[in-house]
Amino acid sequence: MAVLMEDTSLESERFLVSQWAQTTPQRVQRQLTGAWNFWVSSPEDMVLIKLEWFRDGRQLSDRQWRDVLAILAARRGQLSFDYLHHWAGELQVQDLLQQALEQVRPL
Repeated sequence: MAVLMEDTSLESERFLVSQWAQTTPQRVQRQLTGAWNFWVSSPEDMVLIKLEWFRDGRQLSDRQWRDVLAILAARRGQLSFDYLHHWAGELQVQDLLQQALEQVRPL
């Protein structure tokens, strides 16, 4: 008799991502540049997206890491750290967020 075990790790990851994705439209920001009107993701969501890309790329992309550091440094006093820490934990990038915050602090 064979017992089949379903791997639910991918399923639960999809659920978390979809939960997070439901919050991002509420956080987009309207930008006006001359005659152009467009919407962009919040800086917190960009940090989380880039941390996921960095993790999923086996932490090899210097570009993603530099972008995370630049966003954290440029928006230091304007970020919702409660939001960042909550979703970084849920998306399993908390360790990377912590490393980035430690690198930005001395700047």
